[in-house]
Amino acid sequence: DGGDRIKCGTRNLNVSDFLTKHLNMPWKEADKTLRDSYSRQTGRELHATPRQQARRQLWAEFQAERGERQQQRTQKWEAQRRSESSRLQDIKQEYQAKKSRVYDGRGMTPAARRAAVSVARMERVTKESALREQIQRERELLKAEQRRPATEQYREFLAGKAQAGDEYALSELRRMRPEPAERER
Repeated sequence: DGGDRIKCGTRNLNVSDFLTKHLNMPWKEADKTLRDSYSRQTGRELHATPRQQARRQLWAEFQAERGERQQQRTQKWEAQRRSESSRLQDIKQEYQAKKSRVYDGRGMTPAARRAAVSVARMERVTKESALREQIQRERELLKAEQRRPATEQYREFLAGKAQAGDEYALSELRRMRPEPAERER
């Protein structure tokens, strides 16, 4: 690439590879070292453009909001678990109440009691089965919310900011717009 090279044994490395591969510096530290060295040599500092700073700011805001949404999803899952447990408990209590009424009834024969308890048990099994299906659908909806790709979530975030009048969000949204496919002739 025409840049300066540093000879290390049999390898000729550029300055960034020398710092990261030969000296095993983490990139953040190597980047800082290179920027500091450049500013000392040229007498001027590298600054990010306002647009780059706005992008970083928007991304940081999105990440913070994403953390909040993760907490909300966790709360939704916990509420779902409590709801499932409560509904199953209600069915069980209803069954126990019916069973108690059957055994407390004095005018029934033992065969009639067994039949009544059997009917109550069947109602319980039917209700639990229907509840399990409903719970499965509810869980699928919660999972579908979480499966959305981060880029789609970021676009929605930017669209919301752009609707509120943020010009940087609008320009970032335009930048992220997918390229139109070449038209077939």
